[in-house]
Amino acid sequence: MGRRRSTDIAAMELPAELSPDRPRGDQIRESLEALATRLGPGATIPSDRQLAEHFGVARMTVRTEIKRLVIDGVLEVEHGRGTFVARAPRLAPEWGTSYTLAARAAKGKPQTTLLESTRTGADAGIAELLRIAEGAPVLTLTRLRALDGRPVGIERVTIPLDRFPGLDEVDLESVSLYEVLAERWGLVRAASTGRAAATLPSEADASLLAVTVRDPCLVVQMVSTDIAGAVFEVGRSVYRADRYEIGIHLLHRSSDA
Repeated sequence: MGRRRSTDIAAMELPAELSPDRPRGDQIRESLEALATRLGPGATIPSDRQLAEHFGVARMTVRTEIKRLVIDGVLEVEHGRGTFVARAPRLAPEWGTSYTLAARAAKGKPQTTLLESTRTGADAGIAELLRIAEGAPVLTLTRLRALDGRPVGIERVTIPLDRFPGLDEVDLESVSLYEVLAERWGLVRAASTGRAAATLPSEADASLLAVTVRDPCLVVQMVSTDIAGAVFEVGRSVYRADRYEIGIHLLHRSSDA
């Protein structure tokens, strides 16, 4: 079934006017969130021009609140098509979780497009992170991740080939990298550490993710180690902020304040 296309504001039970006693942006955001709940996933939301005219505010005010709802996972914007109530699932893996496993847990269909697979010698920075000799062979993978046919993120990882000889000959577009490393080389992952921050995508990344260069994304830099504490992977990935979030699971000792 296609998306529902009705954008008749009069039929959407939006308030005819805003209260002067509260911030207009807060009221618009609350109204749009309630509208999204009533309409359901995939439904069309009126354009920012229509909403601005309806509420008697500047289009920038409406755009700001739409962007907040996009980040919160309530709405999604498809450039050139419009604004819609977000469709589930939204990927929310815990830190360091396999993308394939996270997509399955979200009951979505994962899709991977291998954009680049390059064998090179490790430069000084990569060698230090991987704890290998400078110039040692490494494999750098760039993969576009999608969920139910919609782009989610671009993952770039670098792996030492001396530890995983022949990995550059494996078809990593159709299988899980972590599953291959575990089954073929006996890898037991233990920890992933790193940091995440908001960023604006490059033109190339924005095109792949179907966003604009003004849409904030989430950049995640990570170092992964095995059960023996050896580093086996370093990566830098860029994800759509409206379709990806990081789950956090903390264990606290009884002595923690």
